[in-house]
Amino acid sequence: MQEPAGAHPNSPGRRHRPERKVEEYRAYLVDQDGHFTGRIDLLCRDEHDARQRAKQLVDGHAVELWQGDQRIERFEPPPR
Repeated sequence: MQEPAGAHPNSPGRRHRPERKVEEYRAYLVDQDGHFTGRIDLLCRDEHDARQRAKQLVDGHAVELWQGDQRIERFEPPPR
């Protein structure tokens, strides 16, 4: 039997999918004077994933990774 279009996700007969947990992080772009020049909101599975994504944002400027009011790490660009 085919499920009607628009059926509620929790309706009987619908296979239950486990919910994926995601956590919110913020990556701040930091200029040479130490000022934040931008913010990128990240939704990640865990801190390891957030660190990997923040490292990818380093492009001639430092990036600070935060979760809530806790700074996790600062990633520096390679020396020129």
